[in-house]
Amino acid sequence: MRRNIHTLIGLGLIWAGSAPAASVLFDFNSDPTAGGLATIYGASTSWVPSDGAGYSTNASDGYLQITPAHNSQTGAIVFSDFDNGQIVGGFHMEADVRIGNGTGGTTPADGFCIAFARENDPALANPADSTKYALDSGNAQGPEEGTTTGIAVGFDAYANGGTDIRGIDLRVDGALTVFPMPTLNGSVTDTTSIQTGPNDGTGSPDTLGWAHLVVDLSTSGTLNVYY
Repeated sequence: MRRNIHTLIGLGLIWAGSAPAASVLFDFNSDPTAGGLATIYGASTSWVPSDGAGYSTNASDGYLQITPAHNSQTGAIVFSDFDNGQIVGGFHMEADVRIGNGTGGTTPADGFCIAFARENDPALANPADSTKYALDSGNAQGPEEGTTTGIAVGFDAYANGGTDIRGIDLRVDGALTVFPMPTLNGSVTDTTSIQTGPNDGTGSPDTLGWAHLVVDLSTSGTLNVYY
């Protein structure tokens, strides 16, 4: 476990009675968009059929690339309603992620976020449009800043000015709490680094490790992030 963030949130959530919660697993041995459970946005967002977190023991293990480590790339992945319209009172998400080794220098940008947004959120109208997301204190917008509604966990790798800092941004209907992670290009075990490996400027993911990420929202309104 790299970092444990525990906070209580004030968003009004309703437990869905006796309705069972859905459970969905993407192993990336095949294209996760083929079954209609995920939709990708952005020219560089794609399923890569090899070199995933388990590739050393499974040659068919791939991963879902949001963007490659090159300048001016934006992408998004929108998952379907796994609960078929039921009221969602909480959720639990786990993933192995790697981020870093960009070609634009040793100061990486910009990051990524995981959002559980309301159905009228502007980002859902065009998920790959950076102007549909939240503003940071430097008046910069981008997917890493999170959605303007619902719950967003942003991994903000670039300080855009003002009081904006590198770190994990937690937003609840736009209200922001920040947990600093100031180290650049730290190892996969560095609890102060968003990046999961060093930067050699090549853009290759081979220098990076896979970090385990957990986002858990309980039905009592407690949000835990482990990274």
